[in-house]
Amino acid sequence: MAMGEDGVTRPDGTVHIAVVDSETTGLDPQTDEVIGLGLLCVRVERWRGQVLGVVGSAFEWQEPMVYSEDTQAVTQVPRHHLAGRRFNRQKIDALLAQTDLVVAHNAAFQRAFLTPLFSQLGQLRWACSLADIDWRLGQNVPYPSIDGLLKAYSFGPTDKTPEGDCHALVRILSQLLPESLETGFHRLIVASERVAVECVVPDEEEEAKAGLHLLGFERQGSRWVARCEDAAAALGLEMRVIDRAVGNPAFAHLRMWRVDAVSRFGTVVDTSSLSGAVAATAPGGV
Repeated sequence: MAMGEDGVTRPDGTVHIAVVDSETTGLDPQTDEVIGLGLLCVRVERWRGQVLGVVGSAFEWQEPMVYSEDTQAVTQVPRHHLAGRRFNRQKIDALLAQTDLVVAHNAAFQRAFLTPLFSQLGQLRWACSLADIDWRLGQNVPYPSIDGLLKAYSFGPTDKTPEGDCHALVRILSQLLPESLETGFHRLIVASERVAVECVVPDEEEEAKAGLHLLGFERQGSRWVARCEDAAAALGLEMRVIDRAVGNPAFAHLRMWRVDAVSRFGTVVDTSSLSGAVAATAPGGV
């Protein structure tokens, strides 16, 4: 389907947002398994962030290969509840095919576990309802867990299943933010359109650091970061960096890459290849 200029809005002015949550046997996506999946896809009006209806849902359980007594004590999901169960991949894939934006509370965690199971998630835009909304300072919510947000909105607690958390998150994000005149969904749609350009230069290269600062980059740890409103603005900034770098030995060891809503919680988009003056490899991860 053809999208608007922002790449996420449908011709009718809506965005299909899949709210996802999972239950896992642990915290390590390399060794632990997903046993529960919640996917609630809603149709959201782009400019006001209001939910217009439900596109579809999938709430699935799957028996893991390894499921110790200690793990059961943590998940509170008994072994017999999972016995013989498998995710309905056809149903999940069909919903993801209708999805424009994926939202999760702690998206980095959810993407790390779910993308290896459902490759479509690696091609979709992601937004994080925990990281992309400044709950603590901007919205005056000191404990922005799902239960903390439910309490802030005077809603009852979730049952802590993937299905319950998905419904709770849709309810939370449908509300106006506590200190703003926009819904949480609208804030996340806007966040998904932004692009960051990140660079690394050797610490001793003062001229390169000064040049990046003049171009609008801010230092964050070992990286220099500039946030752009959209991909076109990011490309323009990248070209200005390259113009400054070409033929300038101070930029000889510059590495530059782009982080957008598709790559943000996964693999970054390396833009160093735009010029032979810029090193060809970006640091792994974001």
